[in-house]
Amino acid sequence: MPHAPVMVYSPEHCNVRLTNWDNARQTSNKYGPDAVGMYYNIFVYKWVEIFSDLDPEGYGGIIEVVTAMDETNIYWQRGDVFTRPNESERLEGLAYPDGNIFLAERGKLSDTALAHELVHVALLAVNGDPDRDHLGDEHKGWNWMHENLIFEVSLAYARALESPLRFREGVDVR
Repeated sequence: MPHAPVMVYSPEHCNVRLTNWDNARQTSNKYGPDAVGMYYNIFVYKWVEIFSDLDPEGYGGIIEVVTAMDETNIYWQRGDVFTRPNESERLEGLAYPDGNIFLAERGKLSDTALAHELVHVALLAVNGDPDRDHLGDEHKGWNWMHENLIFEVSLAYARALESPLRFREGVDVR
């Protein structure tokens, strides 16, 4: 298997603003800004649906989550995996505390690790800890509901593409 190229970590490469998000940006890639913007919207909707009952204010920390998501830069890398910047570990996705997300471009947008990395961003915003060990004992925060959220977001996005009010990846719907 050939060595995956190292990602370029430079904000000027994130020059494509996500539709309906003021500051969230991505590098140019096969997933258009409308598709990724819609994916973000679905993530927010599903977060509220799943976590609103756990928060006394009824929103599951969504204000913090949306604020953090709107400050993200997504760096897409062609291929199924990429190499972590300045290291040799091969990954499908990686979220940094500064709001930078690195993701491998894989098949359909619903097949990517985007929802998984957005959970890290959301947990950092709500709990102050992205919970790097997921369901492990070292960090607390990630639980089976977050695992369910990832599945629900990917499924809802895939269903949105099949609906009669079809939204197609890469098509500007404005």
